[in-house]
Amino acid sequence: MWTYGLPGKEKFYPYVGLSMQHINQPKESFIEENNFIPRKITANGGVGIVVSEALTITPTISFSQQQFTKELLGGVILKMPLDGRDNVEGD
Repeated sequence: MWTYGLPGKEKFYPYVGLSMQHINQPKESFIEENNFIPRKITANGGVGIVVSEALTITPTISFSQQQFTKELLGGVILKMPLDGRDNVEGD
C-alpha cells in the first residue's frame, strides 16, 4: 500500500494498494482430489479530502478478480474527529 500526505498539512491524502491471495494455489480436496484454489488479486485506492477540521471525506474504489469472477466496489467514508485521538467513521 502506498499513501501520501502529512497530517494537518495536506488537504488531500491519496492511497493505492495491491494484494494477492492464494499465491501458491493450494489444493482443496473436499470436493475433488485435484481441486485447487485459484489466485485472487485485489487493487484498491482512494483519496481523503479534508473538508474542515471536523470532517474528512474519502471516496474509495476496490477491484478484485479470482479466476473468472470479477468484483468492483465503490464507497465513501466520512470521518469526524472527537476529543483526543478518537474518531467516528462511517461508510
